[in-house]
Amino acid sequence: SPKMKPGAFRHQEQEMFRTVEAIHFTLLHDDGMGLDTINESDLIILGVSRTGKTPTSIYLSCRKLKVANIPIIAEEAMEDMLLGRLEGIRRRKLVGLIMEADVLTGVRTERSQVLTGSHQARQSIRPYADVDEIRREIRFCLSLFRDLGIPVVNVTWRAIEEISLEILNTVG
Repeated sequence: SPKMKPGAFRHQEQEMFRTVEAIHFTLLHDDGMGLDTINESDLIILGVSRTGKTPTSIYLSCRKLKVANIPIIAEEAMEDMLLGRLEGIRRRKLVGLIMEADVLTGVRTERSQVLTGSHQARQSIRPYADVDEIRREIRFCLSLFRDLGIPVVNVTWRAIEEISLEILNTVG
């Protein structure tokens, strides 16, 4: 029966607002956007293209975490920029995602076929799905993650829930 007491659901409203705020933050900090406010993140996910950074970020944001994700491109200038930008951020906030090169090649090949219709377009994105280029990107990432001193999660053949749980267990 009703308690006839106002504010009985206030706690639930506050929890909902925290979740909405985290999701909003995460969407504004997807794919390297919002770097000027990245220090407000509860977690920053780094990794090469197609390693599940965005879906993992969204999943974790539904658990009230403000998550930013940054794609890693294998370029020296990127490394210098990231090391400088992330230097002041607590290391426990950072995690790197990697995937086995052969699996990532398949994922990127499938993705590129969906996005491109013409043979010419497929030729222009060939390096994106080239296994040797992907291996170079992964080596670059592992080196960067080592320089940053952050944990690495291998996402090969793993569900977003599994990846998220390992991240939460790893970074606390």
